[in-house]
Amino acid sequence: MGISKTITGLTASVGALALMGAGIANAVIPDPDPSSSPSYTMCGTVYAQAGATTVADNHPAPNSGIPDTATVVSGATVGGTLKNSSGGTVATYTPIATNSAGQFCFTGSFSMVSTITGGGRVELNVGSLPSPYTTVVHITHNNVIDGTAFNNHRVGGALGTRATGLNILVS
Repeated sequence: MGISKTITGLTASVGALALMGAGIANAVIPDPDPSSSPSYTMCGTVYAQAGATTVADNHPAPNSGIPDTATVVSGATVGGTLKNSSGGTVATYTPIATNSAGQFCFTGSFSMVSTITGGGRVELNVGSLPSPYTTVVHITHNNVIDGTAFNNHRVGGALGTRATGLNILVS
């Protein structure tokens, strides 16, 4: 009987965790970033704002949007480089164009999160800006998305595998 009760209890606990996990996985993340991004993604928004000198960087995610007075920048290209704790390049994320809402997401692999939280970092890069924009003013966390920055922007709690609100201010 003791074994049967233990197995029943474990089954109930696993079922509850599965339901909790399903809720987290299906949580809707409000703009500015695409809400349906898959695991191992890093997302943000490229925007302009008159007079601003630092990027909007509110925590915790998903409440890390851009100011209401910002102008989103469509067509900017954003990529990234994943570096290990020694500074060596682990992966390069091909630059992609921001959508009509100024949003971008790039997808890494299973090792992305463990590399970042293990002392590595992602450095974002802006390949090109559409006219009339010419200058990158500031990138979230001074363009060093390390373990602390990733955790501040992590979606889905401590086990989340994606980050949002990695914003870029341009002029």
